Amino acid sequence: MIRRVPPRVSVLAVLVAVLMLGAGPAAAHADLVSADPSANSRIDAAPDVVRLTFSEPIEPAHSDIRLRNLAGEEIAAGGQPAQDDPFTLELSLAGDLPDDVYTVAWRVVSAADGHESAGRYTFGIGMAAGSAARVIIDESVSPLNVIGRWLDMAGAALTLGVAAFATLVWRPGLTQGLPVRNDRLRRAAVAGWVFAGAGLLVGLSANAAVMTGSSFPANLWDGSASGLLGSSAYGTVWLGRAGLWVILGAMLAIRRGKPLHWGMLSLIGLGLAVLPSLVSHARALGSADAVLNDMLHRTGAALWVGGLAAWIVVLLPAPDAPSAKSLSKAVSRFSNIARLLVMLLAVGGLFAALQQINDGGLLTATVYGRAAVVKGILFTGMFALAGFNVLVVEPRLKRGIESWPPMLRMTVGGELILAAALFVVSAVMASGLPAVDVSQLRAQADASNTTADGAPYFGMGIAGDVMVHLEVLPGRVGANEIVVSPFVLSDSNRALTDATRVQIRAASPDGSGPELTFDAQPSGDGAYVVAEAQLDQAGTWHLQVVIEQAGADDAVTEFEVTIPLPSS
Repeated sequence: MIRRVPPRVSVLAVLVAVLMLGAGPAAAHADLVSADPSANSRIDAAPDVVRLTFSEPIEPAHSDIRLRNLAGEEIAAGGQPAQDDPFTLELSLAGDLPDDVYTVAWRVVSAADGHESAGRYTFGIGMAAGSAARVIIDESVSPLNVIGRWLDMAGAALTLGVAAFATLVWRPGLTQGLPVRNDRLRRAAVAGWVFAGAGLLVGLSANAAVMTGSSFPANLWDGSASGLLGSSAYGTVWLGRAGLWVILGAMLAIRRGKPLHWGMLSLIGLGLAVLPSLVSHARALGSADAVLNDMLHRTGAALWVGGLAAWIVVLLPAPDAPSAKSLSKAVSRFSNIARLLVMLLAVGGLFAALQQINDGGLLTATVYGRAAVVKGILFTGMFALAGFNVLVVEPRLKRGIESWPPMLRMTVGGELILAAALFVVSAVMASGLPAVDVSQLRAQADASNTTADGAPYFGMGIAGDVMVHLEVLPGRVGANEIVVSPFVLSDSNRALTDATRVQIRAASPDGSGPELTFDAQPSGDGAYVVAEAQLDQAGTWHLQVVIEQAGADDAVTEFEVTIPLPSS
């Protein structure tokens, strides 16, 4: 609920609050910025180290580089942070590497936001590599991560928002005819404690799954999750939040049956609300302004949504129901606070929008953009209900019409339901790639995969125990030969000659038309060949290679193959 505000302020709130309620500004994940040796390079002398530099500081304990030769043999694995450079990971190489084509595969976790990124590229020693860096663009969102973030936001709202409501809105009205509601508000704070605790556990498990490859809930007791606490930035922040949660629980237990110290509860709730900003998309920007904006966003969201929840609690039916006039004064106090929160969230939302959705096309072309559209629709509903309260409900409460408090409870309940849905969308946005990041990665993939007219493509992928070499010859618009060479890693990299079927599925660059399907035929030397695959568009094709084997799961590998425009 908000008071009537100047039209220009209302319009600003509607336009920029799409990204409000806890999403905050976001930044690119740990993307590869530079590599030495570089992608698709040919060098004459063997390097002593593979050095990869990323756009964000990385968690070295949960990141690695792997180097394989053309036969699929793992030459080296691991990685250490470069001295005085938290953005760079290095893999030392022992001895001189022979002339060959090598594939560098990396998997890193950002120390700024805890998100994972991965990719690979090839380089050649004494020979051409034949393929450029492959950029993996993963817009998928972990449901576990979304649940954990939603619980975090709900816990902070029911702690900070309820405590602030009790202090600033309800208690001043006790001398104006409002009934005592300490027990109800205390139960709401206990619910916040439960939500916050659940969010801590689910969030820790979700991050352990990303960093260690473990699974929920086993990683909570097999040591995978606890191992993060001393080895990652997320773990450090998690311990701080867990400490606040323990203090909150002790306070609620000690003051059971007694009035709560709402001021102290507000401070703890504030800590629960803002600490996640220290391992967030905002932190990844490396800017104190971005982190502060994110903290203000989270605080404003917790105060507003927690206030709505507190309204529901105090308005539940009771013999000592407050009068309409006494409620109107509390509504006025809450509206004054909400007006400031809307302006705060609006400014922060505009800041985030300008950073993360800098092209209108990204609203429909990315998961993040589509989530922002949904968020805008939900907020429009909230704004409509708030407007109804300002224009219709509040004046009738001031006139003492006793039939209107139930309507107030109904409209506030509608706002709260929409706010809960907004928290879900915010959690999705915070868990995935920002729209501008996806756009940059797509451009990087297109640029890095560009080859000369007619230049052949070579790529390597691994699915379980099967390594796949893929060649596209000559690599131009029109007819191409596709050669698939699979090997069994656990059997000394022997050629896999007993595949029951090898199929290539090709999706065109612009997504038009049906997916093309080619069945590769065995050539007798361990390779499977499509003699004439018509790739009739320039651009980046998505090729999926499916190898079927009797008594084994299908081995599925994916490749991005760029077919260049013909030379004029």
